[in-house]
Amino acid sequence: MRELFLTEADLEERRKNLAGRLKPYMPGAPFIRADFCPVGLYKKAIAIHGGGHKDSSYENWRVSLSEQQVSLCYYEIWEYQKVKHRGICYVLNRAYLHLYLLHPSENEKDLIFLHCDPQEPEGAEHYRFKVAPHVHFGIAGNPWKIAHIPLCDGWQDKALQSVDTLDEALKRGMEFIVNQIYPLTSNL
Repeated sequence: MRELFLTEADLEERRKNLAGRLKPYMPGAPFIRADFCPVGLYKKAIAIHGGGHKDSSYENWRVSLSEQQVSLCYYEIWEYQKVKHRGICYVLNRAYLHLYLLHPSENEKDLIFLHCDPQEPEGAEHYRFKVAPHVHFGIAGNPWKIAHIPLCDGWQDKALQSVDTLDEALKRGMEFIVNQIYPLTSNL
C-alpha cells in the first residue's frame, strides 16, 4: 500500500527540512530556501529557490549551481485529500527536479529532468515508466526528451511504499545526476 501522504504539520516540517535535504545534491549553490506556493484550490507546492526575487510560479524558481552556468528547479505538488483512516492529509502528486544550462546569448536549455508521478493512473500507457522516479534527457530535444527512462523499474512498489522510501529513490536519482551528468556540463 502506498502511504505517500502527510498531515499539515508533517508537510510544514518537510518544507523546513527540504533545503537541507537537497543541499548535498546542489554543488556550488550558495543559498537554498524552500517555500510553499499555492496551486489551485486543493493543492500546494513546496519549491526551492536561491533567495531574492521569486517569480509567481514555483516552476520558474531557480537555484544557481556554481560558476558553470547551470541552474536547478525542484518542486513537489501535494494535494489536499481525505485519506481513509487518516482524515485530511496532503498526498504527493509529483516530485520534479530540472537541471538547466544557461548561455549568455540564449535562454536556458533543458539538460535533464528527474520526475516522479506517483498518482499516475495504473492503466495509463506509460504507468510503469512514470509512476516512480524516472529521468528525461531534455538536452536530446524532441521527440526523445519525452521518453520516460525509469530508475526503479521492477521495484516501483517498494520505492512508492512511503514518503521515506520515495525520498530514498529520489536521492539515488539525484546522486546519479550530480555524479554522472553535472560534471559533464563543464564540457558544454
